[in-house]
Amino acid sequence: MHFGRVRNLFCSYPLVLSKPVATVLSHLCCYQGKLPQGAPTSPIISNMIAYRLDKEIQYLASNNRCTYTRYADDLTFSFTQKEENYPDL
Repeated sequence: MHFGRVRNLFCSYPLVLSKPVATVLSHLCCYQGKLPQGAPTSPIISNMIAYRLDKEIQYLASNNRCTYTRYADDLTFSFTQKEENYPDL
């Protein structure tokens, strides 16, 4: 994630911070313009940014008898039916 995406997160709902405050927080959370791997703030910020993506994938998965989970950048789709019955995604 880059600085702009982090700042936009802070400016958007539900936080709705002013641009100057969002900019300061983004500078505190980013290193060299990017969200650093291993920082304590990085997982929650990346999860907040990916929330809408997760919601849409979860909806698609549940409509196709599938379980969706994500840990960082590892997406997992679990099926309980036989392979020949898998949905065409």
